[in-house]
Amino acid sequence: MSEDLVAIISLFAEDIPHVTGPDTGRTVRFRKFACDAKHQYQGIGSQLLEYVASLARSHMNGTLLWCDARTATLVWYQKWGFEEFGERLYKGPAEYVRVRREL
Repeated sequence: MSEDLVAIISLFAEDIPHVTGPDTGRTVRFRKFACDAKHQYQGIGSQLLEYVASLARSHMNGTLLWCDARTATLVWYQKWGFEEFGERLYKGPAEYVRVRREL
């Protein structure tokens, strides 16, 4: 990451692929979520995630927040109330799983 960049996240109003039905509500996806290594374990990523969850709810009328998470980070997402769903997927050699949380 750049010297000036501490953390980054992108937020999109986007349906969950291959999931339909009344229980999906208005879904908001986040991507490109990262925190510079020298700033990790200081709560910055946690605060950023909670901030975008608030934005998704208040400005995007979201009812469900989701992402493709690396399986290596699954426990961290579960700590913040995310649940695993769907099948595992691969992006290159990295294994991912979809996670979601109600807003």
